[in-house]
Amino acid sequence: MDIVKRLVEPIKGTHRNVTTDNYYSSYPVAQHLLQNGQTFIGTSKKNKKEIPPEFLPNRSREIGNCLFGLQNDFCLVSCQTKRNKAVLFLSPMHETAEIDTATGKPVVNLDYNATKGGVDTVDYICTSYST
Repeated sequence: MDIVKRLVEPIKGTHRNVTTDNYYSSYPVAQHLLQNGQTFIGTSKKNKKEIPPEFLPNRSREIGNCLFGLQNDFCLVSCQTKRNKAVLFLSPMHETAEIDTATGKPVVNLDYNATKGGVDTVDYICTSYST
């Protein structure tokens, strides 16, 4: 939370979108950004306390199945990508359970993929250095 707060301070109140991977994503981070005039899209780790058990990976869920949770200006999406793997997206930008007809993916997933270039660049740069 402290890292995200410090990094977004220069763009506070500009109504820009912040895209993060699961290392920096959480419900409190998304709330903070929303209160400061920014939108947010991020993937989330499965061990967060605010994730309902129904959204966690489940062997009985069909591959490609997506669950949507909409509450208080936030959208939580769980996409089952493999037998026991799900990707979780958190976004206050999306207000509906909308799926793109051309790809069959949730719109939140497409928006995340379109804006995650900085996340991929940071991950790539971090692998270049050992500590």
